[in-house]
Amino acid sequence: MVVAAVGTDGFNPNAPALLAEASRMAAKFAANVSPPNWAGLAQAEGHYYSTYVRHAIWAMTLHDRARGTSWMVQSNINPAATLDALIYQARPTWTHFFLVGSEAADASASFGPTSLAYWSQLATLAPASDQARHAKTILATAEAANYWYRASKAFQNFYFNTNAIQALPLSSKSDRLNVQNTPGAGLIGVRSGFDANARAALMFANNMAYDARWSHGNPDAPGFQWASGADWLVTDPEFYGSSGIMAEAGSGVGSDVSNIVTLAGAKSNDDESPQARFPVIRFAQDNRAAAVPHFYVQIDAQPYWDQEAVSVSAYTREYVWLDDLQVVVIKDRVAANVAKTWRLHVPAAPTISGSTASYTINGKTVTVRDLQGGAWSASNLRGTLQITRDVWRLSQALPSGSVTSIKVIDVGNRVTAANVAGDVVTLTVAGVARTITFGAGSAQPT
Repeated sequence: MVVAAVGTDGFNPNAPALLAEASRMAAKFAANVSPPNWAGLAQAEGHYYSTYVRHAIWAMTLHDRARGTSWMVQSNINPAATLDALIYQARPTWTHFFLVGSEAADASASFGPTSLAYWSQLATLAPASDQARHAKTILATAEAANYWYRASKAFQNFYFNTNAIQALPLSSKSDRLNVQNTPGAGLIGVRSGFDANARAALMFANNMAYDARWSHGNPDAPGFQWASGADWLVTDPEFYGSSGIMAEAGSGVGSDVSNIVTLAGAKSNDDESPQARFPVIRFAQDNRAAAVPHFYVQIDAQPYWDQEAVSVSAYTREYVWLDDLQVVVIKDRVAANVAKTWRLHVPAAPTISGSTASYTINGKTVTVRDLQGGAWSASNLRGTLQITRDVWRLSQALPSGSVTSIKVIDVGNRVTAANVAGDVVTLTVAGVARTITFGAGSAQPT
């Protein structure tokens, strides 16, 4: 419509009406990504959604350049910030995404034509930014791993050409943590680095819409995924579905496939009021400059899970990432009037020994310790819930009432001992004794 209006203005009697309609749609778009309707950058519907946003950006940019308007400015879209969010949602291989809701119909969640075009477009809108220069480096890697039919690639190269952007090596990217606002997707990304052998994790404080049953809603709050190089350490069973979208409308799976503490009788929040009950990111700290370098994240999901069927007076999860993302200590505090299950989904069969479980992926051994001494159970979900590959659910039953759970997970046998007394965790990491004291909004390792 914008092309028709701009290209035929002056001789097409319908052009003014088309321009008016384009302006109306642009104004509506800008209003929906501005306060109070919008609290900041958010990935709301997976990377498939990027194609719609890309078309809106393209139309507004074309309209602005032809008509002297400023719809792109009014839209509050920040290309550099959006590129940063996408960079943190990419796994260390740089050719596949972490899973954040709908991944179109690609079970491997690799970069597809919509995502690559979106990255290229954002880069060309902010060509001098470091994010655009880093994005060009990623795109050079990603394009080689993705087949494009010529028409699409020619279109992208013509309209969103990145040739003029000077590439910047990913090794120069010094930040290691990215936070996307809640309400919205509420994603926290952390990385040990930006190379193919790095470790990276994506933590969720989201519900993908106020009613997680519909669309491609996936109540992951406050779950996480973790990758080391090309290998999943902690995965999402959606990756193993035949379509890549499992917690879809009508599936009834809900939170059962999430790496969280699930509540009996509550698989999603069915509150349909638009103001309602988003999980909240309380803290997301890059503390690499501390005496003991670490990342600290606290997510409060109580607003989301407290509903008519289940009374929840507390639901917080805290992450302390240590040893360059080779160790994570997770503390859950959940007070609810139902039984609970601590769940972790992994891509290899666990071996269980008392309160410890371990599994190995391409020579990388992951160990999960429950510091309260609880017993684990494990089951292969292949053949159920649309899952077509092996993925194991490692779980632990927790009682009704108020429960505190502390788990230590490490890769490569970095942790050789771990204990807890009250809110103080002591552990030995790579031969060095460490103490983590959990407090009100903090967890300071020494």
